[in-house]
Amino acid sequence: MTTELNRDAPLYEAELPVRLVGEDAAVVEGERQLTIRLLEGTRPLGQTETPVPNSSDGAAGRERLLHLEVADAQDPYFLYALAVGEGDFHAMRREHALLVDFAAFPQHFVDLLKRCEGPQRGESTFCAALERPWRGAAKFAVVEANAFKQVEHVGLGVVQGDDHMLKAYLAGRLAQALLDGRRSVQALQEASLKRDSNGDEVQQLLSEKEALEDQLREHAASAAAQLREAEATYKSREADAVAQARKIAADELRAERDRSQQQADAARTALFDARERADAAEIRSREAEATSAQARSALEATKVRVEATDSENARVAEALRVAEAERDGAVATSRGLEIRLAALEQRAENAEDTVKRADAARKLADEASQRDADLREDLKRRLENREQQLQAAAAEITRGNAIIERLSEQARAQQQKLRLRADVVKQQERRVADALRLLVANKRAVRRRGPVRRW
Repeated sequence: MTTELNRDAPLYEAELPVRLVGEDAAVVEGERQLTIRLLEGTRPLGQTETPVPNSSDGAAGRERLLHLEVADAQDPYFLYALAVGEGDFHAMRREHALLVDFAAFPQHFVDLLKRCEGPQRGESTFCAALERPWRGAAKFAVVEANAFKQVEHVGLGVVQGDDHMLKAYLAGRLAQALLDGRRSVQALQEASLKRDSNGDEVQQLLSEKEALEDQLREHAASAAAQLREAEATYKSREADAVAQARKIAADELRAERDRSQQQADAARTALFDARERADAAEIRSREAEATSAQARSALEATKVRVEATDSENARVAEALRVAEAERDGAVATSRGLEIRLAALEQRAENAEDTVKRADAARKLADEASQRDADLREDLKRRLENREQQLQAAAAEITRGNAIIERLSEQARAQQQKLRLRADVVKQQERRVADALRLLVANKRAVRRRGPVRRW
């Protein structure tokens, strides 16, 4: 059982400007962009000198581990590392007078590292420093510099990587790079599938657009034909209806005027006759009154003349009643003629109503034309929306292509890094093989020389 590190999910990984300090702390060699990486892991309990109290992995015989790496992406042989287990942390906590436990230490350490990132402004600044003395262990520290002094918040003793550590480090980075490469290839494949899917969707949208355009053209042609047919039908029907209504109204009006004229003439004749009869009856009445007066004056003279006069008066009264009845009939006839004239005027108004209905039908046709225009405008808006959707899909495809291109470039860069790292590993392996061959040759030479004699 060996140390296991979770390189897939580092607690912290970034390139920081690190100040390099020589054996003399006052001598600053310069500043260098180094990769700081903080990982979680586990290791067997036997690799720590201090027992771990209440370890969560005690039953499995392993303890939690914090692994710090200070490396240079441009120099694969540059490596400083530190592994801090739970047991080691207790001693480090007493040494540095830390107030946090092992579980909270990584987050506080990450917060200090983040303060070293980028340009800083203010009275105090944070920076990372790596002290590399010729003798003794190196130290990685986070230092705060203010106007008064420099304060070291944390200083961790790191070990320069030997062949074994370099091989383990490069092997871990190679495995992580291969995993990243596989993930990049998978992401590239997914992006390619998405692009193909977007292409199919765009093709579908284009087909829908063409279908909508065809439908729009067909609907527009149909609507135009229907409109032309409706206009022609309406104009024909309107012309026929107007002509028919005018003809009927004119015929009826002429007929009614003729009948009214005839009836009026007849009524005038009857009225003239009635008036003549009334005048004659009035004359006869006046004559009868004169005769009655004469009869009254001669009443006492002769009874026969009185009786004759009475009979004559009765006849005169009957004639007066007949004349009055004829006069009333003439008046009634005149009123009937007036009613017929009113009916003719009502028919004329009905003809005007027919014309008005024709105008209303024309308005309905105009409204149908307006609705067709509104429908055309709605179809145009729908087509514009579809075009906007197509443009959005094209933009999405462009972004997908850009992402694919970026992923491809990253994959190529990753492959280049992998090749470089593989070359470094091969060089290390060649160096190890050369050392083994040299060791075997030395052993063989020693065997050939035989044992050394002492005098």
